[in-house]
Amino acid sequence: MGLKTAVISKIGHGHTSHFILEELKSEKIDTKLLVKSKEHTGYSVILDADKTDRSIFAYKGGNRHFKFSEVNKSKLKQTKLIYLTSFKTAFKESEKVALFAKKNKIKLAFNPSCYLAEKGYKFLKKVLDCTNYLILNKEEASLLVKGKTKEELARKLFEKGPEIVVITDGKHKVIAYDGKFHYVKPRKIKILETTGAGDAFGSTFIGCILKKIPIQKSLKLAQKNSESVIRYYGAKNKLLTWKELTKQW
Repeated sequence: MGLKTAVISKIGHGHTSHFILEELKSEKIDTKLLVKSKEHTGYSVILDADKTDRSIFAYKGGNRHFKFSEVNKSKLKQTKLIYLTSFKTAFKESEKVALFAKKNKIKLAFNPSCYLAEKGYKFLKKVLDCTNYLILNKEEASLLVKGKTKEELARKLFEKGPEIVVITDGKHKVIAYDGKFHYVKPRKIKILETTGAGDAFGSTFIGCILKKIPIQKSLKLAQKNSESVIRYYGAKNKLLTWKELTKQW
């Protein structure tokens, strides 16, 4: 999307680490914030089944022992936004990242998983209190607050503090709430595999917000990128460039 980006994670040794580093460099992603580990690098194996079902087996590797204290803070202070995803085995470190962002007036986008949402709002409170942009699916939202509709869920989550709450819902309408409701309806397309759909949507939406694009248009572009990914195998095949994304916009 033309933004300057870096990755914070823990990378180990072996063939997987070399592959990942080369992939990141090819995408012009800064790797100076990566922490080196003596363990093997984490990876996942995706098993596809009929239609859009799949199972993902994840080996966390060095990330099990990720410590925020090992990250270069002076370099991190230069960023405008941190996009925080699910740290299953090092959640206390996620809290430290979130508090660092708030203290240094860095915007925080948070995309929890069902694994974390199942633990409830109180468990995630320290991170949610620092979150500016909350992106999650309907199931995850329902685990954090009570509500019969996406509108009710979004409003209740918004009252907790985020500037924008976005709730995705598979083939149903996506909703965003910032004091006002915004919607986008997914198109009927042939889905080959759903892996990476949420990541494509969330990262595109946040990229658009950083570019100061209105929420409604940001939702449409995020949905467009997500729909591009699910037409192909793999978690990130056919992610659109900014030029491709805004073509015929």
